[in-house]
Amino acid sequence: MGWRAVGLTLWADLLRRRGRYGHQLRRLRWLAWRDRPDGLRGQRLAQCWRDHGRPLPGRWCRALEAVAAVGTSPRLAPLLESAHGPGVAAMRETRAAFAAWLHARVALGPVCVVGNAGSLLSRAEGPQIDAHAVVLRFNRWRPPGQDAARALGHRLDVWVAAPDCRDVPEQDIAWAVISGADPWVAMEAWPSVQALRARGVPVVTVPLGIWKALVDRLGAPPSAGLLVLAWLLSLGLGEGRLRMTGVAEPAEEEGGSHVLGAWHRRGRRHAWERERALVAEWCASGALLPLHRLQGGSV
Repeated sequence: MGWRAVGLTLWADLLRRRGRYGHQLRRLRWLAWRDRPDGLRGQRLAQCWRDHGRPLPGRWCRALEAVAAVGTSPRLAPLLESAHGPGVAAMRETRAAFAAWLHARVALGPVCVVGNAGSLLSRAEGPQIDAHAVVLRFNRWRPPGQDAARALGHRLDVWVAAPDCRDVPEQDIAWAVISGADPWVAMEAWPSVQALRARGVPVVTVPLGIWKALVDRLGAPPSAGLLVLAWLLSLGLGEGRLRMTGVAEPAEEEGGSHVLGAWHRRGRRHAWERERALVAEWCASGALLPLHRLQGGSV
């Protein structure tokens, strides 16, 4: 019985590493937990449901809380708190403040979401990017040297970081967004989040419902770029007020897959073709406007 649980856990771990989200992964986690309800499999089960943006059934919560109380799986308690803890309401208030800030800025001009596709280096969109009312950038962002400034620009208002990114930008920023399956509890212990708050930067997460809708659509965890675009569209920033560049672009385009260079590989857990198809739908509907489609470089 124990070896079966180990095998199920390893199989599920492999699917998760490959970004194969869906019913099969959830079932493997549940079967492993049913066969051997210990801290490791309890933590994996709770994380799996969080990865899919789904609430844990009440009967599972009671059993998992009993395991968490033993203290053998330190990551389990935060996962349970993420769904039911008192900080849920506080994060909602922070998101409301972020949305209000965005809409106030949009009254002055559109928002530009700047991804990290290497194809940006072959274009000269820097001045156009910096002319927007709000500029969002991702992960290991730092102002480029003089040679790349014309391609990338310098402005940064909102920094979006994946959970595994610890390089906090030195620039003054108005907001920080942590991507992923709403890790609002876990991030409280991250040095990067603590450093941002010490500088007075409010930190917000994307609602779990946005994450769930994308996982259901893609069958994989969404990239930070797609997650943020979906959230901004849900906040009513479409219809010409939301621009993007360097997001969901083919890796084979000139410049490689990432602005940091060929050594930086794109995440292998994301369904890139499906993400590009979804972005194409948003563009075709007019909700999202690629920067290179603007005539004469205007904003």
